[in-house]
Amino acid sequence: MEVDTLGLVGELVENDGSSIYKVPEDPLKFLNDNWSVKGKIDRMQYSLDGHWYQEGILKDTANEIVVMKSGQMGISEIMLGLATHFAITKGNVVYLFPTSTHIGEFVQGRFNPVIDYSDFLDSIVGKGEISSDMRKGRKKDAADKVSIKKIGNHFMYLRGSQNARQLKSVDGDLIVLDEYDEMVQDNIPLAKSRIDHSPYKWIRSLSTPTYPEYGIHSAFLAGDQRYYFIKCEHCGEWQALTWEDNINPDISIEHRLCRKCRKPIDHTQRGEWVPTFRDRDVHSYHISQLYSSAISVKFLIDFQKNPKNEEEFYKSKLGLPYTPKGGSLNRDEVFACMGDYSTLYSPDEGGCTMGVDIGRKINYQISRFFGNKKKVLRADTVDEFGELDTLMKKYDISVAVVDANPEYKSARDFALRFKGRVYLAYYPNMKDSDYYVIGEGKHSELTVNINRTLSLDYTFDRFRSREIILPRDIRDDGRDGYIEQVMAPCKVKQFDKKGNQFYTYLEGAKADHFAHAANYDEVASAILGSKEYKKYYFDENFKGGKVMSKLKEIFDRF
Repeated sequence: MEVDTLGLVGELVENDGSSIYKVPEDPLKFLNDNWSVKGKIDRMQYSLDGHWYQEGILKDTANEIVVMKSGQMGISEIMLGLATHFAITKGNVVYLFPTSTHIGEFVQGRFNPVIDYSDFLDSIVGKGEISSDMRKGRKKDAADKVSIKKIGNHFMYLRGSQNARQLKSVDGDLIVLDEYDEMVQDNIPLAKSRIDHSPYKWIRSLSTPTYPEYGIHSAFLAGDQRYYFIKCEHCGEWQALTWEDNINPDISIEHRLCRKCRKPIDHTQRGEWVPTFRDRDVHSYHISQLYSSAISVKFLIDFQKNPKNEEEFYKSKLGLPYTPKGGSLNRDEVFACMGDYSTLYSPDEGGCTMGVDIGRKINYQISRFFGNKKKVLRADTVDEFGELDTLMKKYDISVAVVDANPEYKSARDFALRFKGRVYLAYYPNMKDSDYYVIGEGKHSELTVNINRTLSLDYTFDRFRSREIILPRDIRDDGRDGYIEQVMAPCKVKQFDKKGNQFYTYLEGAKADHFAHAANYDEVASAILGSKEYKKYYFDENFKGGKVMSKLKEIFDRF
């Protein structure tokens, strides 16, 4: 595509000092003038027709915006357009992907076609200014690489979330986190810190959700939770479209229906974003394929009817997180474990075990076997490790398993004060057959490496089979309570780099410290059982037991 050099030179103006290019301050007008999208055959000029929900997102100037979306809604495309406009008019952009391998696909499949379509963009991507090089026909400079694009006077850095070192090497004024849920979650705070010194500090996060209170869903809930309301032309009812309220195959498989009058509603009309919590600084948006001009009701109904599509239907069609069946304990399963006793603050006899997990406070669970069932005597929090000393003595704790991190020194000193009775717990990668393996730390403290997935499976199965009994006054005070936290871990299916399937419990935004305290307490009981009944602690060939059926035999002996 030929570039009208003289025409472009005539477009240069001096403005706020951040850009020498004459472009609209309104990103929507910029997209209308310069952006393109994929059409049925060829690329076509960008337009809001049929995509009016994009308008509010594009014009929002809040420092932080979160978009929880279904697939194929054009959100990634407009976010790239917004980032390009920002690079021309304001400052540097850090564009983050789940992995570095996504970058090449993104540039070749999405970015380059847009640049090639627009004479103006083609002339400035990779150029800081129109120089003699351009007049000599040199199209792109060295900054036009796959992982870095020079756009106007600024740069767009494209990075994968898995490489912390690469994230540390760039700074920006806007950071875009595309497919937030697929990223290395531990590196997201580091990525966001790359805009700390910017006068703008813009953050734009977008993703199809995966699981409740994880990733983008957690970020959405923390924001003001905006939904797109449209008006029924028949009865005047304003509503945000949902599957339950607006789809009814018994009435129509062709139309979205008004939730009030049940007549067809125009889902492509210009609506209004309405926040649920107006006092929150983060603006969070939810959009689903119910608003798509390209996806029919019949297609969605047919897709939803196939049981194999259940998870994908929630995530990519409705833009909602999915809870796998049996992936977490539910409230009924936990309440079925309630006993007829209150928290025991003065136990009649010893032989107790304790599990300890570290959060903002120190969460602990103390239990003891009565017959073949295990009674939780007490589950609560303390502020200091010294308070655990009191519990060790008061309940005559035989074995305690304590989270080794993040307070390693305090945990280690506690273990050394009660040497032979306290084990520091780690969750390393372990073979599927290993439940736990006992060892010794560099300061002679006892340690136990625990198979995270297998041990949580076993602990939750004991809840479901009512082999764990809880005091009737167990803490039920919301997110900080025992009941909510033991329900927090969610088991999901994932794939490794080679495409092999495996299951794991997600580390989400829900507090789950009591769940891990209960898990550590189960391991403590297994260690106690192996020492007292099977003497496996002294058997170097066993080292904690590698077969779950053998562990079951131990518990059945109590």
